Amino acid sequence: MARAGCIHEHACVRCSLLRPEPSQRDRLTEIRDNLLDRIAEAQREGWLGEVEGLEISLAGTRTS
Repeated sequence: MARAGCIHEHACVRCSLLRPEPSQRDRLTEIRDNLLDRIAEAQREGWLGEVEGLEISLAGTRTS
């Protein structure tokens, strides 16, 4: 699983092959929480394309 600071972190959660180790579940929770915050910000700012992309990443955190 990607580490903090990895620029591809959210792209990684979109990968259908992602199988996080049990020890990384907390990190996946942090990524999910960050995505929820970023979606809320994008909605407030009217960044609809950003909302769509972030929601795709969020879906990846739910299926991993």
